[in-house]
Amino acid sequence: MTSVAVACAVLLAGAAAAVDGPARVNCNQKTFPNLPGQNAVTLARQANGSYTATIEAYAGPKTRKSLKCRFDADPMVFACVTANASWGLFGKKLDERSIDGDGKAKDDHVYKIEAIKTPAGEPRVEQELRFPLDACKAER
Repeated sequence: MTSVAVACAVLLAGAAAAVDGPARVNCNQKTFPNLPGQNAVTLARQANGSYTATIEAYAGPKTRKSLKCRFDADPMVFACVTANASWGLFGKKLDERSIDGDGKAKDDHVYKIEAIKTPAGEPRVEQELRFPLDACKAER
């Protein structure tokens, strides 16, 4: 009986380690209310632990499946890559300072998400999306 309990504990611990990221990450910002789904990125964890990414930017959604993702303590900071490393999605938090037209310093805090073709070879940014911090949410 104790060997069965130990085997179950080992299996459950392995399953918990495999699923360490959030169940869903979503950033959504609509700048034109009459066009649905503009500037949206969604990562959704699948049953096998991989993620599916859906990106919408002023057009129909693009979907990538079977992504392996790693997350920071802030789930909006992540790196996701396909199994053959031909495509990746990378999220960062940026704290930027700029000068406005009146010469005053302006601080911006945003999440930047980049879709990159061949991140392991000669990377090329296919798409770059920026979201205010309050436009992004993660579900555990």
